[in-house]
Amino acid sequence: MLDEATRKTIEAKFESRELPATAPESVWGGRSPGRPCAACGEVIKVNHFELETVGADRISRYYHPECLTYASEVRGRVQAQRANCA
Repeated sequence: MLDEATRKTIEAKFESRELPATAPESVWGGRSPGRPCAACGEVIKVNHFELETVGADRISRYYHPECLTYASEVRGRVQAQRANCA
């Protein structure tokens, strides 16, 4: 489970549009070589499981599994808010 500070960091990245509001087109998993997580910013430890996503923008982003899960929840809320504003 993510702590409150990490959840706030992920939410802020959606607010600033650093993370896309559209769902990824592809997701893969594997061992990390030590890249930073796109959501929380912390390094995914070497040989720990990471998830790679590619969206419509064709940018690869890497996540801790729990960060991607929370980011998906936030993305759903962001999409609903934007649809209500349109």
